[in-house]
Amino acid sequence: MALNFTDLKKGTIFQLDGVPYKVLDYTHKMMGRGSATVSVKLQNLLDGKILDKTFKGSEQIEPADVTSRPIQYLYQANRQFYFMEPENYEQYDLSGLDDQVKFIKEGENLTGQFFGSRLINIELPKNVWLKVTQAEEAVRGDTSTSVTKDAETETGLKVKVGKPFITWTNIDHMKKEPNQIFYVGYDCKYLSGEVRLSDEHNQM
Repeated sequence: MALNFTDLKKGTIFQLDGVPYKVLDYTHKMMGRGSATVSVKLQNLLDGKILDKTFKGSEQIEPADVTSRPIQYLYQANRQFYFMEPENYEQYDLSGLDDQVKFIKEGENLTGQFFGSRLINIELPKNVWLKVTQAEEAVRGDTSTSVTKDAETETGLKVKVGKPFITWTNIDHMKKEPNQIFYVGYDCKYLSGEVRLSDEHNQM
């Protein structure tokens, strides 16, 4: 079923001249006499190139036949990133994932997006556990709540780590003394790329 130009939202994948594109951004514009256009910023999912294009209301857009399958991240070499389908051991390579792979480790199971038989994109896991391998020493005696220090994880992800924060007190009315529960967290700021929060951050 063909797409209408109003279906072109951020993240929509479609094909143009047999090539899959992903919408990175869009602007809907109303013209005279009730006509409208949509200007979109697109990413070519085969070579990673970015382009701008405008669609008119009368144009029909062909959806891309993109499927999702389990894959495993193997390794990287010369800025190429290698993956494997565990089901049949078929291997694929992708480029342009320098920021994304900082959130995954070798051997990690992921979901790959395929256009035909070609791997064109990966979906990052919602939750990632990474080990900090390098961190600046904290300044002793500094009690400022705005103090941060640089840290780096095992995948090369660089973050700014803040001081521990948030303390809750849970009062047990059956006892005279309250039970204190200390929650220690770190306020992290990613220095580059895109940060994705897991679903539990949206829950109260």
